[in-house]
Amino acid sequence: QLEQWRSLAVSHDEFMQLIKDAEHIAGYDLSKKIDLTASGGCCNLPDGRVAVWAHGYIPEEAVSRHEKTDRVPYRDWARENWVTVTPGAVVDYDCITKHVDALNLEIGRVPNEDCFDPYNATLYMTQLEKKSSRTVVEVRQGTLTLSEPTNRLRELIVSGKVVHDGNPLLTWALGNAYAVSDTNENIKLSKRNKDDSQRIDPAAAVINALSRLPQIVKKRSKYEDEDVLEL
Repeated sequence: QLEQWRSLAVSHDEFMQLIKDAEHIAGYDLSKKIDLTASGGCCNLPDGRVAVWAHGYIPEEAVSRHEKTDRVPYRDWARENWVTVTPGAVVDYDCITKHVDALNLEIGRVPNEDCFDPYNATLYMTQLEKKSSRTVVEVRQGTLTLSEPTNRLRELIVSGKVVHDGNPLLTWALGNAYAVSDTNENIKLSKRNKDDSQRIDPAAAVINALSRLPQIVKKRSKYEDEDVLEL
């Protein structure tokens, strides 16, 4: 599936044209502040495809160490704007806000929802909600919640109905992830063990966003129904 995923990439400029003015969902996977953390997003396109994107953040003092342990070129990715290197020894969450706000400005609207894994993120998301009046939604990380969007991403890739901007960080994360299942065959993405340096944070941010993407359609349908009733 990874080769199929790679084949669905378009240039960054073309991608930004595709998602211009789109209703979208933002997702976050805020890991330990000394490690890689990620934001992401998704939106429905008029042609039936789903566009997905992600961005990474890593503290400056950890870059050299993580380039060795993770065996990926974080500095090169930062120069290419796939990763933001934040000052100091821990991820500066203000840098996440600035990046997402800049992306929203480029898209032309704020997300319908900002969705997050509650682990390590509750304080940040509470502050985001207060400062910006955005709709913040907690996404539980069990298989019951994550199975549907994880399967949805698989289906989109296999059917060629997902599009992305070729972000090598997101591609790397998807290649690191594997599916774990519960007794009911619900699945979610996971690293092979908790100490594994093959990180999946950008992929997790996308899955968190995908878990809430159906809400855009539901809300639009509700408003359309209300308009019909008013007539």
